[in-house]
Amino acid sequence: WFKQKAGANTKSVRNAQALKDLWEKQGGKCAISGLPLTIGLNVSLDHIVPKSKGGSNKVDNFQWVLTSVNSFKLTNSLEEMFTICKAIIAHNKL
Repeated sequence: WFKQKAGANTKSVRNAQALKDLWEKQGGKCAISGLPLTIGLNVSLDHIVPKSKGGSNKVDNFQWVLTSVNSFKLTNSLEEMFTICKAIIAHNKL
């Protein structure tokens, strides 16, 4: 599974062991939400610094996240995503 992710999602990063090490470092949890990840079900590789903002395909610019979190984050930085989340919460008075 890590070999597949290394080849399919990282293009220049083809090091499955590095991605597995990252998985283990994160303890199988989403780097952003802390929720558990299930291989083959809800896992996505996220660029910490989006490629559109100069981020690279190096392993140190990746984190494992929930697919839904990655879809929400899109090309935003974490700070930008958190600003959006705060605005949503404030708008809905949660």
